[in-house]
Amino acid sequence: MKQVVKSILDVWQAGKSSVLVSIINKSGSTPRGVGTLMLVGNEGLIAGTVGGGQVEKDAIDMAIGCLDTHNSFSTKFELNLQDTTLNMVCGGSLYLYFLYLDKSNFYDEVVIINNKIDSEENGFMVLDTIENKLIYSAEAQASEGKVSIPLPVPDRVIMFGAGHVAKALISVLNSVGFACTVMDNREGFATKENLPGAKEVIYGDYECLEDHIDIKPTDYIVIMTHGHSHDYVVLEKLLRMEQAYIGVMGSKRKKAFVNEKLKLAGIPEERIDSVHAPIGIPIGSVTPEEVAISIAAELIKVRFDRRK
Repeated sequence: MKQVVKSILDVWQAGKSSVLVSIINKSGSTPRGVGTLMLVGNEGLIAGTVGGGQVEKDAIDMAIGCLDTHNSFSTKFELNLQDTTLNMVCGGSLYLYFLYLDKSNFYDEVVIINNKIDSEENGFMVLDTIENKLIYSAEAQASEGKVSIPLPVPDRVIMFGAGHVAKALISVLNSVGFACTVMDNREGFATKENLPGAKEVIYGDYECLEDHIDIKPTDYIVIMTHGHSHDYVVLEKLLRMEQAYIGVMGSKRKKAFVNEKLKLAGIPEERIDSVHAPIGIPIGSVTPEEVAISIAAELIKVRFDRRK
């Protein structure tokens, strides 16, 4: 959504108009879900996607036609496995809404939505498919013809350790809807220059991490410091708190050693078992970039399961 909304403003800056295409309903198996957005201009796709394939091509063509007529409308696509004309491997129905966006009617609301996204505030972009309006709302609206799409507030990942994997992981996570905070007890590592993509960088003693970071139940924790003793200090503290995910980089041998110390420290076994260690999905990763991908994949899976 973020790129689509910013692209709307860019198109207006260039003195042009665009069409916002959105999935407003679906049934059966479809490539993307309700709330998926795509922006189309005179020359075709600008940003976003409604799933690709022939449906997207046809939707782009319809949107270009909408630019000529200035008329907003909804339409339905049947994705039938027995019908090869759409060249899709799904079976279901997809309902698309085409909203013609001219600056004079929509500028104020789009600016509000863009500002809310930039400030990472919770809220909704509401499409009124009856009145052909686009508004911001702090609460979801469920009346007839209205589709409320949550604004993209990134989930926070807190990394302990600012080494090579952290640097690679920040880049990957930024691209899939996470915001990264990194803490390290080495002054030369805990800098924005070393971690340019991090939202927040903290230098401090792991023994006092709670003085620097307010851990929340929605946080994702990644522990990969430069020593087993530091990993243990962080893990022992955090297992006495609540979070959405906690993982530790290292070998199975290290895991067994640390787990024994955690038991002796009085950490309940069920909390110890909740730790993802070794961290990441096993894909044979070796380089920092490959390890980052395996960790990001695990975080995406956990996030998906939490949102069910």
